[in-house]
Amino acid sequence: SFAEIFGAYGWSEDLAMMKWHTDHAIVRGINRLVPHAFSPKYPDPDCPPHFFARGRNAQWKYFPIWREYADLLCSLHSGGTAVSPAAVLYHAETEWQDSDCIKCEAVMKRLIRQQIDPVIVPLDKLENAAVSGGICTIGNTAFRTLFVSGFELIPQSGKNIIDSLEKKGLKICRVTKENIEVAVSADNNRECIDFSVEEPAPFLAVRHFRTAKTESYFLVNESLKHGIKSRILSDVKDFLWFDPLQKTQRKPSEILELYPGESLLLLRGEIPDSLKNAVMEESFQPDECVQKIKSNEFEVICNGIIQKTLPSETFAGTAIFRHSIAVPGTQIQIRFPAVTGHAVVEICVNG
Repeated sequence: SFAEIFGAYGWSEDLAMMKWHTDHAIVRGINRLVPHAFSPKYPDPDCPPHFFARGRNAQWKYFPIWREYADLLCSLHSGGTAVSPAAVLYHAETEWQDSDCIKCEAVMKRLIRQQIDPVIVPLDKLENAAVSGGICTIGNTAFRTLFVSGFELIPQSGKNIIDSLEKKGLKICRVTKENIEVAVSADNNRECIDFSVEEPAPFLAVRHFRTAKTESYFLVNESLKHGIKSRILSDVKDFLWFDPLQKTQRKPSEILELYPGESLLLLRGEIPDSLKNAVMEESFQPDECVQKIKSNEFEVICNGIIQKTLPSETFAGTAIFRHSIAVPGTQIQIRFPAVTGHAVVEICVNG
């Protein structure tokens, strides 16, 4: 699937925001990303952001990190089939009858926030659908439940198609304004849940994808404020865990923990070349960090000029923070606070 992306955000469209938009698109089935409103002319106020900007974009140095990340995800989610146990009927016919009808996105939003990854199916595609063993197949797409909103507004020919599929064994969930919360609840649609955690995680988005050589779960915490920490209920013990941004491997765990905006890849089968040499992450507890450095102890250099204070919130450019410490032994664990705002951080030791 193809989508224009990264447009109409001006200079606020930094790499962190691009990473979030990339995750949001990939986890919903988009695997071809084309930057919108990119212009080689500089300055062009109608077409920001300028990724290079004749060297004026301080984040250009790190642009290849995003490019490699997006390339990995797009490649992994191509040439195969998404596992989507649920389908939502597109609302075209019902909207003609009632502009205030329940739109398919209202149903999908509630499903996605319960880790149910649905596909959208137009009514005409159901004409050639086949049902066997309770599973409906349309081309390469297979699902167990079809969510239909505004059934009473659908043309009679469409109602006949849906009724026929139901008689053949497909579960039809008729959604109304009165029952929508109950009808789309996870408790009533357990057959649609492909990946689940113990605690409610409304910002956990999941994409399950299979190719001839690889099976993957792409997990994204779409919240930029709240972390996710919950026990995994699905059987993923045969999968290897990778951080696709850092290109590191993570030790599998019964607990899924994702920081705000963090993504995780669970892979089984052939490993992509860019992850074959991934280094295993080392875990540590916060109480192991015994030496703290105050912000006023750093030497601060902003755009090449030594400063006596930290950069302001409106600062744009490159800020360097330097500090020297004596370390006993040969190993040290350094923990940095989360960086907020439009910033990219590079950490150098003895550099």
